[in-house]
Amino acid sequence: MTTATERPQDVATHFDRVATWFDSVYTGDGVKPLMRAINRVFLHDIHWRLQLTLADAEPIKGSSVLDVGCGSAVFLEELGRRGATRMVGLDFAPSMIEISRKRIEAAGLSAVTTLRCVDFLAEPGTEQFDTTLAIGVFDYFRDPTPHLTAMRAVTRRRAITTFPQLWNPWTAVRRTRYAVTGINCPLHFFSRRQVREMLQRAGFRTIRIKRLTNIFYAVAEP
Repeated sequence: MTTATERPQDVATHFDRVATWFDSVYTGDGVKPLMRAINRVFLHDIHWRLQLTLADAEPIKGSSVLDVGCGSAVFLEELGRRGATRMVGLDFAPSMIEISRKRIEAAGLSAVTTLRCVDFLAEPGTEQFDTTLAIGVFDYFRDPTPHLTAMRAVTRRRAITTFPQLWNPWTAVRRTRYAVTGINCPLHFFSRRQVREMLQRAGFRTIRIKRLTNIFYAVAEP
């Protein structure tokens, strides 16, 4: 279960409010050219982590995917288009799940996709998946180890995760942005050593960690 130090409801409330904007960072829909350019500059890691995930999920044809914190299902849509035949997306922000449903339906992937508005730790399930994802999720948890442990239990081939970097100039910028804009949402950062140790404690053995501009991108195998 989620520990008392975490605030999943605050995270859900935040992403309910910004769901449309968050989706537009990926798609550029409904965004003026100047803002689209600004997002590309300041949120470029979002696009990099998508491309890296699509590459590291290969071979994806005929495989299954669990996306913990699926957001607006951008990753699931892309993986489905590449041939995934069983996909589950979980998010505890209802607005994100609503956008996800529309995206998956428009892509013709409803038959192979299940979307649920739920806390992963509250209902981790026992179904096994070839690939599990937690992208942009652990920014909001002081200790991601329980999530990683639950992911390990249902991962057959690989888990792909991201973590905000502790020692990075962008850390101060992001903290300031949250404070100035009044975002009532927890925010946590990690060192490379912490990322590796958490993945190891969760039971993953083969771990590859890549430093992007302000995040750690990790691929772990059971």
